[in-house]
Amino acid sequence: MMRNLENVLNEARKLPPEQRRHLAARLLEEGDTSSFARQDERLEAMRAAAGDELFLADLTATMEDFQYADQDAQPV
Repeated sequence: MMRNLENVLNEARKLPPEQRRHLAARLLEEGDTSSFARQDERLEAMRAAAGDELFLADLTATMEDFQYADQDAQPV
């Protein structure tokens, strides 16, 4: 994902100044662009955790501990 973002930034730098300003304004309207980088980092961490034996064992144990929690919950 970060490579795609870098490619987009490189292409944006090639745009005429007026189009770059318009693009920058649209990005600011859409919100905090740094969240894209944080999201990419989180996704990468999740991918790494999915193959980690200790994480998977802990996740399995936690799921087993709480397997009846939804069954015991009373509807509101």
